[in-house]
Amino acid sequence: PRDMVGVEFQQTDGEPLPLSLYIPRTMSLPKAPQQDLEDCVQLFKKMVIDERLKQSKREQVLQYPEKLGACAAALKRHLINLNEGFAAVPDSLLTNVCVDKSMVTRVEFQVECPSNTMLAYMGDMFLSLYIAKDSFRHRYEPKDFQKAREQISNARALSRFFNEHLGADVVFAWYDPAQPDVKDSQKATHVEALIGMLYKC
Repeated sequence: PRDMVGVEFQQTDGEPLPLSLYIPRTMSLPKAPQQDLEDCVQLFKKMVIDERLKQSKREQVLQYPEKLGACAAALKRHLINLNEGFAAVPDSLLTNVCVDKSMVTRVEFQVECPSNTMLAYMGDMFLSLYIAKDSFRHRYEPKDFQKAREQISNARALSRFFNEHLGADVVFAWYDPAQPDVKDSQKATHVEALIGMLYKC
């Protein structure tokens, strides 16, 4: 096909193998605005608050940039407790880990800030790659890799890591007063986002 590139495989003696691979000429994704790690505190300072919001609620919303900064600072403290080398990671980058998707989809205010969801996808892929490389090094069978991946990267295991090494003070999320606790899914997402952010930077 015109939009594909054909690659033929050859044996060491130069004879072609009965196998060929076709890959797209262009591997680019659909065009979209470029996204990079930003200081999310600064982005929340630019949020637009709904004019109909009550004054008491408005005052709470205006405190969100400061709260997000506090979450990033808390995350920094937890990471330094794990390894002092994390002191070199800027708080401004850590803000990207803390922003739960519930904070960027509100009707009370609009903010041009990404949640930690895409970083979490990256973190999940990096974690899977790490497990795959370790499995290859130890000559594990594919089924053993799948088992290890399920045991290490499932939400329960990641939330356990969150409980042991991080804490609810790193989560910048919109809480339901009736259910104020951080969910296991949110904990897992924050751990994956942390991994993604560290690889990204």
